[in-house]
Amino acid sequence: LADAITTSCSPAGVGTRIRLPTPKADAAPELAAAYGPYRRFHLAHQAEMEPGIRALRSRVRHALAAASTGLRQLAALDEALDRILAGRERQLLATLPSLLERRFQKLLVAHQQALLASGQADAPDLWMQPGGWLAAFCEELQAVLIAEL
Repeated sequence: LADAITTSCSPAGVGTRIRLPTPKADAAPELAAAYGPYRRFHLAHQAEMEPGIRALRSRVRHALAAASTGLRQLAALDEALDRILAGRERQLLATLPSLLERRFQKLLVAHQQALLASGQADAPDLWMQPGGWLAAFCEELQAVLIAEL
C-alpha cells in the first residue's frame, strides 16, 4: 500500500490505477489551480486503502491468535478496540480532504503573492518542479496518505 501511494504521488505515476493530477502546460492558471482533482485523488486512495488495511489487520490477528495465549489476548483486544474506534476513525479521516484543501489554498495564495511581488507571469507547467508550490502540496499529500496507513 505504501509503495502504491509513493508511486502514484510521483508525476509520472507509471503503473498505478490512481494517478496524481498534474496541470497541463497550456492550462490557464485559474483552471489548473482547482483543488477538485486532488480531493478525488485523496478520496480514491482512502477508498482503496480501507479494505486492504482491514484484511491485513485480520491476517495479523489470526497469526497472533495462533502464536500464544498472550498474543491471542492482544489480538482480541485489538479487535475490540477496532470495533469501538472504527466509527470515530472514519469520521476523522473524512475531515482530511477539507483540511488538505485549506493547505492547498494557503500554498496557492502564497505562490500568487510571490508572483505579484516579483512581477512574474504564472506558469502552471512549473508548479510541479522542485520548489514549486504544487510539488510541495503533493509531497504533503503523500505524507498524509502514508500517515493514514
